[in-house]
Amino acid sequence: VDTWDGTYRDVPAVPYASNPTWSPDGQRIMYDDDRGFEVTTLSGPSQAINQEVRFRNPNWSPAGGQVVFEYKYQDHTDIYIMNEDGSGVARLTATDPLAPRAANNVSPTWSPDGQWIAFLTDRNGQWEVYVMRPDGSQQQPLFPGGLPGVGFNPGSPGERLLSWSR
Repeated sequence: VDTWDGTYRDVPAVPYASNPTWSPDGQRIMYDDDRGFEVTTLSGPSQAINQEVRFRNPNWSPAGGQVVFEYKYQDHTDIYIMNEDGSGVARLTATDPLAPRAANNVSPTWSPDGQWIAFLTDRNGQWEVYVMRPDGSQQQPLFPGGLPGVGFNPGSPGERLLSWSR
């Protein structure tokens, strides 16, 4: 939708496209579908980045080059990072193997300067906002002690619940 004049134009994509994220230059859109991640432009066509159906909710880094996303396991979700071409996939969050249940880490979003990634986690038994560096280090709560009166309830993997503004 053009916010200036209200015109609408459909973007070329596969039928089950969801969770779009714009490239920093505004020229490409990455999204997930029932086949993995794809990239398209306003004039199309789509190009497959990978064929991994467990990848969900891509989020392009502000400088470009990298994408942070969710990986849906059978019993939990973790956060990964990859290069925008699909190479260099690396896991950023992991469940403690001694924990009584697998923790979920979802809804990753970049800080405007690309130095941090905010995400939701239930690793301590309730949903909290955490931050970490793009290499997965320095994972810590953004609001130690939580946010009284603010609750999070991610209904399904792929929901974008956090956004970081300048």
